[in-house]
Amino acid sequence: MFQKVLLIIIIGLVFLLIGARVFYNKQVNKYKWDDDDREVLINNCIDETAHYAVRFPSLTKEYCGCTADSIMFHLKKAEYLQISTKAFNEQQDVLLPIISACYNNYQTQIFEQTELGDF
Repeated sequence: MFQKVLLIIIIGLVFLLIGARVFYNKQVNKYKWDDDDREVLINNCIDETAHYAVRFPSLTKEYCGCTADSIMFHLKKAEYLQISTKAFNEQQDVLLPIISACYNNYQTQIFEQTELGDF
């Protein structure tokens, strides 16, 4: 009798663990990066670059693609969403080291394509 009760408890725990794992996987998948997220990051970046996006559209698109890829590589989507709720200065503290190579390359390419009096 004791063995039957123990077997029922073990089977119940197995189903509970399987159910918990399925629920966890669904929650985790909600916060995974996808191609649509990349496009949103790129479009937001282009909007934020203001007149540079107009003067240097291809460089800006390349820069924004680089920043989106860097963010998606270094941060989980849930981490990025949490960071995006913080004050601008706090966001910069986290994101600038991640996108610095992209930013430096962008600035170098802009400098190479302009003359000193263009700004």
